[in-house]
Amino acid sequence: MTCTEEYDGSSWTAGGALNTARAGTGAAGTQNAALGFAGYNPTLQNITEQYDGTTWTTDNSLSTARYNLTGMGTLPSALAAGGATPSPLSCTEEFTKEYVYYNLHCSVKDLCVG
Repeated sequence: MTCTEEYDGSSWTAGGALNTARAGTGAAGTQNAALGFAGYNPTLQNITEQYDGTTWTTDNSLSTARYNLTGMGTLPSALAAGGATPSPLSCTEEFTKEYVYYNLHCSVKDLCVG
C-alpha cells in the first residue's frame, strides 16, 4: 500500500502517498518530519522515504533489507531495529541528517551485530 493517514487529535485524514508500495514497514518521526523504511513488495526492501507533512521523497536506503521492523526517534536522527528476512534479526541501523552550509547531507550508519 502507498497510503498515509494523518491524525489531528480527533480524526484521520488522507496524507501523501508513499513512492513505493510495501507492507511491514518501520517508521519514526512526527507528522511533519517522518521516515518510512524497509518492508516487502513482494520481495524484501531496504528503501527509506522521508515525509515532510505533504510529500514522501526517497532518501538513503538501509544496509539490510527486511520487514516487520520497528523504528524510533525523530529527525534528524532515528533508529531502525529488528525485523526479519524472514529469520529474526538483532540488527540496528541509525539514520542521521546533517545540515552543512544549508545543504542537506544524509548518511546511514550500519550498526548490525548479527
